[in-house]
Amino acid sequence: AMILPLTSYNFGYWFNNGKPPHTSRFSPLDLLEDFFGGSQWIKFYLFLIILIVVVHFKSWKTFLSDKKATFFLLLTLGVLVEAAIFQVTSYTPTNNNIFFHSFAFAFIFSFLADYLKLDFSNRKPLVIGFLGLMLWWSGIFWKYMQRFAERVFPVKEASTASAENIINKKTYVIRHEEPEIPMSEWTFSRLKSFEKIYMPKATVEGIDRLLANDTLKNKPGLRVLNMTELTPLTAEMPFQLERGTEIPLWHHLGVGMFNKEAAMFEKRIVNKEYDVVLFEHIPNLNNFYPFRTRDTLLQHYNKVDSFPAPRRGDTQGMIEVYYR
Repeated sequence: AMILPLTSYNFGYWFNNGKPPHTSRFSPLDLLEDFFGGSQWIKFYLFLIILIVVVHFKSWKTFLSDKKATFFLLLTLGVLVEAAIFQVTSYTPTNNNIFFHSFAFAFIFSFLADYLKLDFSNRKPLVIGFLGLMLWWSGIFWKYMQRFAERVFPVKEASTASAENIINKKTYVIRHEEPEIPMSEWTFSRLKSFEKIYMPKATVEGIDRLLANDTLKNKPGLRVLNMTELTPLTAEMPFQLERGTEIPLWHHLGVGMFNKEAAMFEKRIVNKEYDVVLFEHIPNLNNFYPFRTRDTLLQHYNKVDSFPAPRRGDTQGMIEVYYR
């Protein structure tokens, strides 16, 4: 009933289940491979839950009569199954199924609290539990503290000179790709739309160079194609987003747009319909932003600038600026 009014806007094209012209993300073999070859936390939780079920539910009669515990169990198992499927069908970022920890943790500790006589409404068990959780999930907030730690303990770079080589965990491999920008070199932009968004200093400087261009600032009716993750630029540059039922919500090929939309943008690029095109080139991600569109840009537009995208790890990229 909710979807029916949207069918006139090509709903079946944008939100189908792997039917042509799109491909399915679901593979039973991938599901089995990810579960048995990995999924250590899901399987660990499942093991503990089975132990709790064996101890708590003495028989099927107990299982059926304890409706609260039964519902909690079925909900938790359902979330674990969902997480196992989700890691295959929505595989990036790699921890996007992180929600299952909350359900499994709540189930396990709610039963353990009864058996261990722990009352989390009292301050002492609550504080200990809170500190334990913070230690367990320290990786979540460490990435925010890391930039301060790097200023105190600077990262040593690998050296191939004849002088003594500094070898440690960070430097024992010589990487030939562009080195990752350390968090100590990240900063904030002065722009309102990027307020409190931490980015590499080179990214902030690249945005400032783009916005400082007099031609862009003074050109009415500016036409811009922004194929990057810097979406707040819409509020900073004098241009309107393209509108229409054929315009994708975002430019992730195979997810937010497909080959038909890529061909549409390429045709507009060939016809020089855009004054400026911003393209995010991420070499290690297979057509996250379509490589074919970048090839068309290199052929028909002038690349005038590039600066790092606000990314870390193996999926670093560059924001490229093209003028007509």
